[in-house]
Amino acid sequence: MSDLDDLKDWYSASQAAQILSKNSHTEVRQSYVRKLASLGKFRSLKLGNRTKLYRKDDVDAYRVEKRGRKSGAAMRQGKTGPTVREARNAKKQTEVS
Repeated sequence: MSDLDDLKDWYSASQAAQILSKNSHTEVRQSYVRKLASLGKFRSLKLGNRTKLYRKDDVDAYRVEKRGRKSGAAMRQGKTGPTVREARNAKKQTEVS
């Protein structure tokens, strides 16, 4: 069975943006949906020159975190290192010493 046989399993960019906005409690634009797909966060299906669809299960499972010093999920999981500024300052201090 081809991907086109099950179009009910795909969102348009507009639909994906609405779902992400609702699930993440923050505004998500269509351009961001396209960016996430280009980064491999969602599977996409190209239909013609200007239309892409985005896999529903990928979109439904994804949450957009508000921007901040560090991602909340990464902090909770202990997967963060120093920020760029912290790393730069640490490097300067070791060069001075």
